[in-house]
Amino acid sequence: MSNRIEPELVELIEEIVSRRLKEELEERSKLVTVDQFAEAMDKIDRRFDAMQNQMDVRFKAMQNQMDDRFKAMQNQMDRRFDAAKKERNAISTKLFGILNDIQAQLGKSFE
Repeated sequence: MSNRIEPELVELIEEIVSRRLKEELEERSKLVTVDQFAEAMDKIDRRFDAMQNQMDVRFKAMQNQMDDRFKAMQNQMDRRFDAAKKERNAISTKLFGILNDIQAQLGKSFE
């Protein structure tokens, strides 16, 4: 018996090894390296931070707008109360004037 391998057998072994190597390379190309994973996580973190910052800006703007509206309503109510108070005081002054006139005409004291 000889230690020689038949050329057909060598060819078959080379073909099998080549095919297995190709399959293994294709399978490994689907894998992600640690660096690629870390880079992807960094991108996700940056996107999340950007979204969070944008939401914070929008929330702050909305909060400022609501504060402005509330202050405007408060000012309007204060003006209305002041106007009502002035009107009430004017009416009271007129009524006391009328009562004083009646008192003077009748010569009686309503105090």
